[in-house]
Amino acid sequence: MQRSSARELQLCPRAVEWQSERTLVFEWDETNIRRLGRKRITPDEVEQCYSTDPLVWKELLTDGQTRFLALGESDAGRRLAFVFMLPRGQVRLRLITAYPMTRAQQEIYERG
Repeated sequence: MQRSSARELQLCPRAVEWQSERTLVFEWDETNIRRLGRKRITPDEVEQCYSTDPLVWKELLTDGQTRFLALGESDAGRRLAFVFMLPRGQVRLRLITAYPMTRAQQEIYERG
């Protein structure tokens, strides 16, 4: 499936800035890994979704921190929604949560 990139769609105000920092890596801790495990999601799956041109759908402001909701697909074809932070000046992405896409999110992803 060929989709437009987040940069072309301008889906959220910082999408272009975020796309330019694609070489960043995820910061994982035991709490995040355990929470993902409860949903039967692995860190590798989330990283695959990130590395395969995710659709950055929404910019969220929570407790003064900017977070992004992205939609992506793993190498195995599993579609996940994931929320992450990209603190200014940092070299690591911080995962907040990930879960299987809802039906509505899948429709958005397919249109994107």
